[in-house]
Amino acid sequence: MKSLSFSRKVEAPSPIAWEVVSDVARFGDVARNLSRVELLEGGGEGMVRRCYDSRGRGWDEDCTLWEEGRRYEMRVRTETYPFALRQMFRGFRGRWEVQPSGNGTLVGMRYDVEPSTLGRLLWPALHVVFKRQCELLLDEWQRRIEERAVASEIPG
Repeated sequence: MKSLSFSRKVEAPSPIAWEVVSDVARFGDVARNLSRVELLEGGGEGMVRRCYDSRGRGWDEDCTLWEEGRRYEMRVRTETYPFALRQMFRGFRGRWEVQPSGNGTLVGMRYDVEPSTLGRLLWPALHVVFKRQCELLLDEWQRRIEERAVASEIPG
């Protein structure tokens, strides 16, 4: 099992950060490697969503953990992955969370990946690409969170 963790401090209260990070239906709007996300059923723990890559190929994910205001976890149904990805990963799970940090919030994500034999061979290159995608995702989340925080301070 390989684990990758990324985090970023944002200048916003945790409830605002949680609103953005927990908007699982809009995940496709912030993750550049996705073209869209559809909620198939439920909400919170037990929810199922379908993610589509930039070529329109989709796969399903199940929410296995939901702690309102704090964190959630999605397990990828690797059997529904597009063929190339299915050959590289036997298991894949992502966790996203927010926690107060001083006068802001720490936004974090962790991915636990079980690469196949091919995935282990390609891991150095996959790791570089994955890290870049996660940094871009954090950039977009930070922008959206901080914009929302500033907008909430403006008297109506």
